Amino acid sequence: MAKTMELPTKAWYNQWMKLINKNTWMSLIAERVNIVAAAIIIILTVCPAALGQSDEKSFETMGLSVSLTGNINENQFHQFWEKAAGLEINSEVDFYKGKIQFGLNASEFSSKDQDIPGFIALYTYLGWGMEIKFPDKFNWFNSIQAGVFYMKFDDEEPVEDWRSENEIGIGLFSRLRYNVKGNWHMSLFARYLKVYTHKRIYHGYIGSGISYQFATPGWLKDFLR
Repeated sequence: MAKTMELPTKAWYNQWMKLINKNTWMSLIAERVNIVAAAIIIILTVCPAALGQSDEKSFETMGLSVSLTGNINENQFHQFWEKAAGLEINSEVDFYKGKIQFGLNASEFSSKDQDIPGFIALYTYLGWGMEIKFPDKFNWFNSIQAGVFYMKFDDEEPVEDWRSENEIGIGLFSRLRYNVKGNWHMSLFARYLKVYTHKRIYHGYIGSGISYQFATPGWLKDFLR
């Protein structure tokens, strides 16, 4: 125990949250989805009123995507944990000259040391950015994202029963997308993420996925406007 207490990783445990009863992947993801849904409702309804303006192109189209991601950089964090592959779900909607994003990235970091617990990481985020369209069905999208980076540790004997942690995460996102056919697209993207733990975490990610774009249903468009 003395060894683990000396490592900076143990200082990242905090007392914001206690271990939830149902600690499955689905229950953790469901909790994050509820947070995202609440934030979406607030932003999409309050923000337009606060701006006091109308943009006929806002909310015209929506997009849903599923992607595989991978952590690719090397720093002090990776002395203790393996690089992780992950799964990401994302949705976008036209919003005042750009697009607003909301999504969830889930990954699992395995420990390199038996004295240090591995953890499940869930990054729930909102973002806003702008798109540049190129010939031949390509477009390039860049955004800034902010959200909550949740860590659920698998330590059987946690320090002072601290098994999970929530921290703010700020990221830069860049994506190149190709229109395969109709409403279907393929994409490659990169993200640089800074997590505001006691000792900062810096992660670089790349990802690839498919997405489907469609016209926003009339009833939803009218409600958001």
